[in-house]
Amino acid sequence: MRNFSQQRGISIISMMVGLTISMIVVLAMMSLYKTTVKTTLESKSSAVKDGSRISAFLTVESALQSAGYGVEYADAAALAGALFAFQKDGDDDFAAFDPTLIGTKSNAALVWSWSSVSNGVAPTAADRCAILFAPARGGLQYVASANCPTPGAPTAGGVEDAVANHAVWIVGPASPQVTINVTPDAGCEPFGITTAPAGTVGGKFKVVLNTTNSNGIAVTSTTCLANLHLAAA
Repeated sequence: MRNFSQQRGISIISMMVGLTISMIVVLAMMSLYKTTVKTTLESKSSAVKDGSRISAFLTVESALQSAGYGVEYADAAALAGALFAFQKDGDDDFAAFDPTLIGTKSNAALVWSWSSVSNGVAPTAADRCAILFAPARGGLQYVASANCPTPGAPTAGGVEDAVANHAVWIVGPASPQVTINVTPDAGCEPFGITTAPAGTVGGKFKVVLNTTNSNGIAVTSTTCLANLHLAAA
């Protein structure tokens, strides 16, 4: 006859303790997996957004090189024939102001013009221009030349219509605000161009775009406008 008092086995309590520990381990692993997937997706999304901002800035840098081409450059007043600035006011209407003050404005649009033929005169209606608009809420909009208002003499109404109906978001509206700054810079010599036409001095006007990336780090783009020279004193 077997002696059952000498047999050993797993009690129901031991099984419950083991199952509880196993469940805790599984839940911890699932939580770790969820966190890892979330972090990966967020990192990928941030990388795509940051890449989009950089790509947009490169596009703007290239487009800005046309500013002032074929426009009379004898003095700084010629800036008014090639570069313009507008700002949306509280009534959501655009108003013109000095483009070199654009860095102090929000809801500002920069308009640049160029002549299709280098004839040393202001652009006409047959020539081209483009618009860059930085809304106060964030992001950056671009209006290509085909939909730009009259070159050489854009009006507030024309700029407003072009932005409202033809602007393309090149930096999404959910992105941090982009600021635009236009300043004269004697040390700005794009493409190594150091010679200055008669009536001008070395250096050019430059356009600086500023924003931040997904980590809050500043992103800056600086473009020297090759065709807009500083006036001689």
